[in-house]
Amino acid sequence: GLAISFMGDGNSYKLSVVTEPRFDSVVYRAVFNTEPETWEVARIPFEQFVPTFRGRTVSSAPNLDPSNISSVGLLISQRQEGIFRLKVYSITAYKTN
Repeated sequence: GLAISFMGDGNSYKLSVVTEPRFDSVVYRAVFNTEPETWEVARIPFEQFVPTFRGRTVSSAPNLDPSNISSVGLLISQRQEGIFRLKVYSITAYKTN
């Protein structure tokens, strides 16, 4: 999975990954929550990433293949309005035994 080390603001965020080099491709997203002004680590298994296209779930998309990840991104979740603050220390891959 992916582990993200961060300090948040109490909002929810989405970690997104792309496996296709095309601009208009499926994006795999997983939500993580934050506590205000607290350093945290969210460990998100690859199985929890949901395939989406333009914000809608794509049930016919294949499961996320971590060997093909070409980019990683972050966005605020649930169309939350207002000021936000997310400090990211690292995003790393992890493997469970």
